[in-house]
Amino acid sequence: TYVPGDDVDCSVLCHEGDILAYTIQTGFIPRAGTYMAPAGIRFVYDEQVIAIVRKLVAVTGFNGVMHLDMRRSAVDGSVQIIEANLRYWASIVGSLTVGVNFPQLACLAALNQSFDRPRFATRKFVDTTAALRHWVRRDLDKPRQSYSYAETGIRFALRDPLAEMAKWVRRLIG
Repeated sequence: TYVPGDDVDCSVLCHEGDILAYTIQTGFIPRAGTYMAPAGIRFVYDEQVIAIVRKLVAVTGFNGVMHLDMRRSAVDGSVQIIEANLRYWASIVGSLTVGVNFPQLACLAALNQSFDRPRFATRKFVDTTAALRHWVRRDLDKPRQSYSYAETGIRFALRDPLAEMAKWVRRLIG
């Protein structure tokens, strides 16, 4: 059943049903295509979301990484899980910019090395393409969202431009 409301996502790294690291995010810059992940996300703390995810991973004894797509009902404020993807997610660079390096932490966990559980920063992240488009629009006197260079993927694209070009080519080819 369709639930009117807002999307909220939670990314986790777990070991035997215990959450070792997590981030929670909501979208603030939508993409043009239907059902596409937002181009701009805001990392937030949300006790209701993390409580639901804690219960799910504890009951299942989950190990590994998971990205949960969830929905907060506009009717009653409840949060419902839509789907769980047991893989790395498109916004993983955003998680890195707020202080949670999921691949590194997953390697440490796999090697049974201890680490301090990271606390993520509450801030925005805008992917490289969307940030560049918004900055061009600003130069054309069109309104744009407010965010800083540090809240974009541009610095990562500049460090590895071939990977960014490969993504653009893949999008063009379809």
